[in-house]
Amino acid sequence: MTIAATYNVDELLATCMLTIDHAALCDNWRLLNSATPGARTGAVVKANGY
Repeated sequence: MTIAATYNVDELLATCMLTIDHAALCDNWRLLNSATPGARTGAVVKANGY
């Protein structure tokens, strides 16, 4: 999954791309969940303006 973001720093417009390996992310969550039975896990992604 790729996320594009445009942001303003000191009145200069910039664009960045964030690429997330969805399969690897899911594998990591599965490993974390299996290592900590009963724990609640989650992820938060926050960007200004969204």
